[in-house]
Amino acid sequence: MTLVQSDINSSENSDLVDAVVLDAAEGQTIALPAKFDLANADGSRAGDDLILTSPDGTHLVIHNFFSFEPPPDLSGQGGQIITGETLAAQFAEAEPVQLAQAAPAAAPTPTSTSTTPIGQVETITGNVVVVRADGSQHTLQVGDQVFQGDDIETGAKSAVSIVFEDQTTFAGGESGHFVLNELVYNPDTSVGSMLLTLLKGAAVIVSGEVAKTEPDAMVVKTPNATMLIRGTTAVINVEGDKTTSTLVEDENGHVGEMVVFNDHGSTTLTVPYQASSVSDLQPAPSPPFIIEKRDLIEQSHGAFNAMIQSGHGLAPTLQNAVNQANQEGANQPQNGDQAPNNPENFETAAGAPTNGAPPTFISVSNSSAATVGEEFDTDMK
Repeated sequence: MTLVQSDINSSENSDLVDAVVLDAAEGQTIALPAKFDLANADGSRAGDDLILTSPDGTHLVIHNFFSFEPPPDLSGQGGQIITGETLAAQFAEAEPVQLAQAAPAAAPTPTSTSTTPIGQVETITGNVVVVRADGSQHTLQVGDQVFQGDDIETGAKSAVSIVFEDQTTFAGGESGHFVLNELVYNPDTSVGSMLLTLLKGAAVIVSGEVAKTEPDAMVVKTPNATMLIRGTTAVINVEGDKTTSTLVEDENGHVGEMVVFNDHGSTTLTVPYQASSVSDLQPAPSPPFIIEKRDLIEQSHGAFNAMIQSGHGLAPTLQNAVNQANQEGANQPQNGDQAPNNPENFETAAGAPTNGAPPTFISVSNSSAATVGEEFDTDMK
């Protein structure tokens, strides 16, 4: 998407008589027409108006888009999102930029793109692919650096853990899709901010130094909710149109808080295993409810395993429960198959398993969940 300054009355915009016209409203995400290809559109600014042109020639004019501070977010087909802050920052640049910098792979994006690494891959299980801000695609390996704007997808029976420069640890489970939008941190001034986007799958996030700088410094977005993580461990799962956010204790037993909000409302989680969900049927974040440990592990087992394999940040009781679930799953092959992940395929940044042989990566199906749950001891509740 090339962004340029423009004049809506100029001859080059004479074909806008057939444009679809939308009006911007403060604090409200603008839903673009279903078939409008936001990821590959060109954009221009005419005064306070934003003009978008898709590859098929469809024009959109969003009146008064730049009159708000920040401008509203844009939502396109397939959950594509570009934040208003990103567009405002990009139009402030002296030179046009490409969409890869503004919204890599149909996801919210950083306000700037840097060649400075923001973290490192700690562990890999299976196949994990990254699309860089310049559009290049790579298969991630242990020890690889990650950068602002990286768009990462994990395959089936795959997972990844990443340790960021501020010591935030992120673990993403199988069939996941997430974007490393932004990390800015200055340890000398204790000023920083972090934005991650989870589009699909499960993630476990242990907050680092950025979360200590300001209450709203660490942000995680999903297609229908925003989470503020305040000095704690968060488990976030995006499955279909449903986002479930859960607060758990840190490795040392500390519990911070997490705020879940969107345009329809907000909820604050302050107690271990409190959760809130958002879906099309329930657009506002639900009141806090307690999720049982075994259910949480079943939903996010791959991300939990990746976090354990990284050697960072799970509370002992939770880690024991995950290990127990792994053992139960290893003893109950599904569809006649053996447990899908072989410890020999597990890698760490140190080149060897953490704490001995790593937990087996399992996938618990609905047919086996009841059996596994029945055999959990009281530590799983």
